[in-house]
Amino acid sequence: MESTSPNRAEPPGTVQIKDWNSIVLQPRPSEDPEDPLNWSPTRKTLNFTLVLLFTLFTFVLVDIGTVAWGPVNTELNISFSAMNNSFAACLAGLGTGCIFGIPLAHKYGRRPVYLASLVVQLAGSIWQAKVNTAWELIASNVVTGLGGAISEVLVQMTVNDLFFVHQRGRANGVYLVMVSMGAYVALVPAGFVTVSQGWRWIWWWCTIFLAGTLVVFVFGYEESKYVVRVMGREAYGEKPDQESMQQQQQQQSKQTVGTMGGEKEEEEMGSAPTTFRRKSYRERMALVTKTDTPVLRHLVQPFQLLVTFPAVAYTAIIYGSLLCWFSVLVTTQSTYLLEPPYNFSASGVGLFSLATFIGTVIGSIIGGPMSDWWILRRAKANNGIYEPEMRLWVLVPGIILCPGGILLFGICMARGVPWIVLAVGSAVFGAAFTLLADVSLSYLMDCYHGVVGDAFVAVTFMRNALSMIFVFCLTPWIAATGLENMFIAVACIAFAINCLTIPMIIWGKWARRATA
Repeated sequence: MESTSPNRAEPPGTVQIKDWNSIVLQPRPSEDPEDPLNWSPTRKTLNFTLVLLFTLFTFVLVDIGTVAWGPVNTELNISFSAMNNSFAACLAGLGTGCIFGIPLAHKYGRRPVYLASLVVQLAGSIWQAKVNTAWELIASNVVTGLGGAISEVLVQMTVNDLFFVHQRGRANGVYLVMVSMGAYVALVPAGFVTVSQGWRWIWWWCTIFLAGTLVVFVFGYEESKYVVRVMGREAYGEKPDQESMQQQQQQQSKQTVGTMGGEKEEEEMGSAPTTFRRKSYRERMALVTKTDTPVLRHLVQPFQLLVTFPAVAYTAIIYGSLLCWFSVLVTTQSTYLLEPPYNFSASGVGLFSLATFIGTVIGSIIGGPMSDWWILRRAKANNGIYEPEMRLWVLVPGIILCPGGILLFGICMARGVPWIVLAVGSAVFGAAFTLLADVSLSYLMDCYHGVVGDAFVAVTFMRNALSMIFVFCLTPWIAATGLENMFIAVACIAFAINCLTIPMIIWGKWARRATA
């Protein structure tokens, strides 16, 4: 429900973002020019562009293997069931790696974790180029998944570091376009490379691009974890909220700095005025930005949030189910489009993925810039006060489009309908996928700005756990019920899950107040 009283105590996420015709910046930036919220547009763009490059090649590495399933089956005699299991193994790595990687990002900064991720993915790519047996294929996919596990959560933490509330929908929209380019568009050149150079070369090209990205990150990506500077000294930790900033101004003998993760760090301070200075290039490229943030707490807190914060559970279920449906579509098209009546080659399977990508671009426009415009409009009508649930109204078309796209794709595939109809269904699903993902991620970020890293660890764990279970069960499920009935069941489950958006619109604010 919308608030009309900006003066009373409000739950997390309820903030003022409109004042007459101007935008009120939330979260409030500090006076420090090195605060990432205060970076110049050029500096922010460079930083986020590198993050998007990282995102692109992470999802390329995770998803392009499905294009080569036919040639791998022919050359190495590895069954489609084993390759399906290798994809599930990659999802298992994606789901568990972030549990251990993100606490390190809290403790040592974003930069070293990005670099470590690229190194592990580079090793996984080389291994996949050299596989000869089914167990190697599964094991190398686990390594690939572990390497890319931090991608989704760490990117969301970076968005949280750099952008204000009214910019996050757009930033997440661009991020999801890059995810889609890695998951769909990359399949096109991968298919042609498989045909012209052999399937191993898709991994060698990944190795080349990942190595180049690693070099660019070493020399170009700067830390976005903000080190708070107060009273002329440094208090290490992530940027405090507005209440903590006010406490810093009121206290002179002893400062308590609250961080985004909720931890507190006390330092005896003098009454010297706050001074700021520009960092040198060497300081900006420091390998580690170490703080006193406890690692153990960030190992436990994601699961506490998942079971006690409705907004976290909602986003985890919505986002997690989307990857399930994506996995169902991508694995079935990689198998059944190779068979009659379609008889696609590896390059044909890659080209087919362009339909989904076109849909994701449309969905990112609706879920990104339009959702940011929508919340400013709704906030203006609400005395300038923004409630995160305002953003969820943009999701309503996706409730129908997601299962609709699944049904159109799946039933037509099962009945041998011409491939162009399947492509339309895939595009509809792609639009719904990006719309639902963009808005739900931005909603969670808006609700609990202070625990965004741990919240997204919970979301990512749930997302990949659900997807792994679905992919492992997919082959026996199809064998037991048939392809068409499987897709009908998936569409019904998707519709039921998407309908959870309605109670969140109605009672989301009550839930935020209860968990304040």
